[in-house]
Amino acid sequence: MEWGEWSSCSVSLSPTRSFDLTAERVATYRTAREEVGLEYSPSDVAVTRALRIAHSKADRARQVERQMASLTVPADSSTATSGGKPSNPFYSAPDARRDTAEAGAILGTPDECIERLHALQSGGVEQVLFTGASPADLRLFAAEVMPTFQ
Repeated sequence: MEWGEWSSCSVSLSPTRSFDLTAERVATYRTAREEVGLEYSPSDVAVTRALRIAHSKADRARQVERQMASLTVPADSSTATSGGKPSNPFYSAPDARRDTAEAGAILGTPDECIERLHALQSGGVEQVLFTGASPADLRLFAAEVMPTFQ
């Protein structure tokens, strides 16, 4: 990209990456804009995240399973091998898939969701677009999470 094109560039970041990696990418974007003399605005950055709000510990486990099921698995990924072993542990190791599913989602009890949103906020993210939220998720979010950020 030519540096002059940065003046109209915004960024939307991956929905499955960890909050730490998201913060690193926001910092990289901010630095790149500032290096070419352009002002950075938090409204230039948005992330998409699954919203999975749990009512209890048992419900949290169901929400993790729901998030894992929602992740797209490329058709050839489970059969790709390297030296006779699957080449991508996300598709072959349930724990790795579970960790990835939890790492990027706004997932858990309302208090956990607030903590996760604060983590994104401290990493420079002020706009979060939710995916996969049920009407019940949105009602609980509006009642118990959103007031913290108003």
